[in-house]
Amino acid sequence: MYKIEGGDQSFIANTNVKDNHFSFILKKGDAPGIYRLFYQMANQTYLDFIYNNEDIVLSFDPNDPAGSINFTKSDENNLFKRYTENSATPQSELDNIQLAYFKTTGNATDAKLTQDYILKLQEINKVQQQFENLSKSMLTYHFIVASKRTNADKPFKNAADYLAFTKAHFFDGIDFNNPILVKSTLIIDRVNDYIFYVNVSPDQKMQTQLYKTSIANVFDKIHNPILNKSLVYYLLKRFSTNENKAITEFLLTNYFDKLPLADQDSDYKNTLIEKMKIAINATAPDIAWQDFGENKSLYQLKGAKYYLILFWSSTCSHCLNEVPLLYDYLKAKNEVKVLAIGLEDAPNPWNAEMSKYPNFIHVFGENHWKNKYAKAYDIHATPTYIVLDSAKTIVAKPYDINDVKAFFSKLKM
Repeated sequence: MYKIEGGDQSFIANTNVKDNHFSFILKKGDAPGIYRLFYQMANQTYLDFIYNNEDIVLSFDPNDPAGSINFTKSDENNLFKRYTENSATPQSELDNIQLAYFKTTGNATDAKLTQDYILKLQEINKVQQQFENLSKSMLTYHFIVASKRTNADKPFKNAADYLAFTKAHFFDGIDFNNPILVKSTLIIDRVNDYIFYVNVSPDQKMQTQLYKTSIANVFDKIHNPILNKSLVYYLLKRFSTNENKAITEFLLTNYFDKLPLADQDSDYKNTLIEKMKIAINATAPDIAWQDFGENKSLYQLKGAKYYLILFWSSTCSHCLNEVPLLYDYLKAKNEVKVLAIGLEDAPNPWNAEMSKYPNFIHVFGENHWKNKYAKAYDIHATPTYIVLDSAKTIVAKPYDINDVKAFFSKLKM
């Protein structure tokens, strides 16, 4: 069990499940807030609940925790569960009315939908007020107020106007200085929705600009240093995991570097900088080798639309299974050149194995995992595939031979 502290979590205790039952005893004085039960660590499966100095009895199906959770004892959690259930249905119905209103063209239909919208909005507001009143003296109150969604007084005919309204009022219910919210997951969850689901575009350049604008809008609202730090690290993790080089660098320059020095983890920053050197859309680090005494390099290679860098080893069983399949698959694809880096401890058996693939360009990567190119490309497993375009920009990182085939199949090559 962990206590949530914004973007971080503090370990509290662990226990074993016996006959489908488990229990925790919190010490007197343990702080109220959001706590997290991890029950499948390998899959990062967890369940969050509110603790406010009361006994809690709950049950759930580990395969469907959100859909099956039942609190047989807990005023706080039961009230919040009832709130989410009672508010979700009318809000969904209101959204459906809005969608229908986008599509109508007749005045009579518009008038009927507008009336339906107004009545449904009244129902939503009534539910919200009811649960705010019921929770006034409870910890749950803060989450109920912060979960309130601002809806327009009447439906929009134009989708762009609707989206603009949604963006402008997305955080209306949230007090970014509320210490209870700051130490919960709610603010970061809402920020996540705003950046990744409200501000979207199919155009890559537009999406990058939307990310930057939405991130700036969020940080303009935050003046709490604890929340500011948590959010900077959370977003860096999200975008770096997605290998979004442009936004990771944007976050480092505009937000990480402006944190108090005590909050700047320089090792973490350096790790991200190195990782972004080999992210999707990054220019691939050069690779140099000698071929019968002649100096050659990755950037000297010409004449192909794509270059596939293959990190493999002649002593790797997975490689010995996949590399022959790769070789056969690419035989007829003249627009793809393969640069095969053999991560080895000794020239043999690499010499014998690599001779089976004469169409590949082979490089002997001495010192195996300690090889400088293995380090430059952050290689920790073989085989590893990295696809470059003709300009040597990294465009894909297929997981295995099937992903390699899928990538080139999409290009109809």
